[in-house]
Amino acid sequence: MSPNMNCEAVQSFSPKLTVAKRKEALELRKTMKPLMEKRRRARINDSLNHLKSLILPLTGRDNNRYSKLEKADILEMTVRFLSDIPPINTKNSADSYREGYKACLQRVSSMLPKTSLDQDACQRVNAYVQQSMSSTVPPACLNCCAQSSRTFPEIQQRLQSLKSSFGSRMESKSRIIKAEEGNSSGNAHGGSVLKLIEEAGIIASMRHCNSQNRERCFPALAQMEKVDFLSPLSVGEIIHTTAEITYASKHSLEVQVQVVAENPITGAKRMANKASLWYVPCSLQNLGKVMEVPPIEYVAEQEAEGRRRYEAQKMKRLEAKPRIEKTVPAPFNPEPYTVGFSQSLLIQYLCYPECIAHGYMDSGVMMRAMDEVAGLVLYNHCLKKGNPVTISVRDFNFNQKLKRGSILTVMGRATFTSARSMEIEVIADSMPLSDGITYRCASAFFSYVIWDNGSVPLPPLKIEGEDEQRRFEEGKAHYLQQKAMRSAEK
Repeated sequence: MSPNMNCEAVQSFSPKLTVAKRKEALELRKTMKPLMEKRRRARINDSLNHLKSLILPLTGRDNNRYSKLEKADILEMTVRFLSDIPPINTKNSADSYREGYKACLQRVSSMLPKTSLDQDACQRVNAYVQQSMSSTVPPACLNCCAQSSRTFPEIQQRLQSLKSSFGSRMESKSRIIKAEEGNSSGNAHGGSVLKLIEEAGIIASMRHCNSQNRERCFPALAQMEKVDFLSPLSVGEIIHTTAEITYASKHSLEVQVQVVAENPITGAKRMANKASLWYVPCSLQNLGKVMEVPPIEYVAEQEAEGRRRYEAQKMKRLEAKPRIEKTVPAPFNPEPYTVGFSQSLLIQYLCYPECIAHGYMDSGVMMRAMDEVAGLVLYNHCLKKGNPVTISVRDFNFNQKLKRGSILTVMGRATFTSARSMEIEVIADSMPLSDGITYRCASAFFSYVIWDNGSVPLPPLKIEGEDEQRRFEEGKAHYLQQKAMRSAEK
């Protein structure tokens, strides 16, 4: 082929190839344009949803109430919020530091009522905020760390030690409520909730008690001082359990546990349970030997408040010991609505599934058994009608560890009824098959209601004898005290 013919061939085929490529590129653009537009709209929607989640808490609005907002509403709300922010004036560093510090304190003070902190904690934080706002910050404090480089490593070391200390005092875990943990109404069984609370508490206390290089120990649950059931947990919900060590004496430590429920579909969260537990560390080599608790660091006010709670629970345990020594058997053929009519009994043999690695029964398993017996008492009192629901537990004292191979006997009896609630005393005894001696291992007071889209009225409890009358009056006094405390908190 000659060079002239080759050149002519290239010139004749080039325009056709160019037109084909242009058509292909045009078709590709037509195909990709909807996809690019879809991605662009998805980015806009994601950004608006993120903006909504940021702007609603800043404006003090509830996410659940404003779950559906137009895009224009979100943008207008953001514009109004940004317009309300005062313009920043150019000032020296000292004035800017003071104003920014006070603005942060004011923001903290305004957000305190919307948090889940209790009333005492809010008052302490608010008092500190007011004190900090009234005090003046000298300009010399602004650059103290920069001017003194020798103290900077000490500050870092101090912060690291505080971080490690705080980390060993906290324990958080999340999981889903399973179907086998629910009752007939689809809510989590009260005993299952108690078991979850005890698991979080023992993990936090075990890590803290073994945080130092010394003889290893295992924390034994001594008392569950109080448990509040603020909201029922439904099967399928996500629960977030947080346990924090709030006080440590020489041989015991207090663990505060909070349970937050989350709807996995809407993301809404609510406080479900609060509990206060006390643990005693025991040596792994000799479980009868009580170990010392590693100290924790806190301010003087927190230490004084913790000391007060420690002395109060210690006094309550001493007062509770004499009154739990006697077990009253159920009478033969009792009348309806009497204490003996609703009295319930559970007997269980402790084998390997219910025991922990050291040959003793898991405290959470025993708490669930005691909660089941308390529910049966109210169920029998109401002539086997309705759905019993736990609303609170108090004075849960653990006196003796349960060994593997023992027979557990749990007995519950009613002590007091109000118009819509019942208090049940539950005691647990164990008898090891090795010696055949019965030991009192735990006791507690459960408060129950019959729930049917709300608490329903209960039949009054018929009192027989001086002992039942005394228990009734004690339960009534505690009921009125708790009612007054709830009214004061409102």
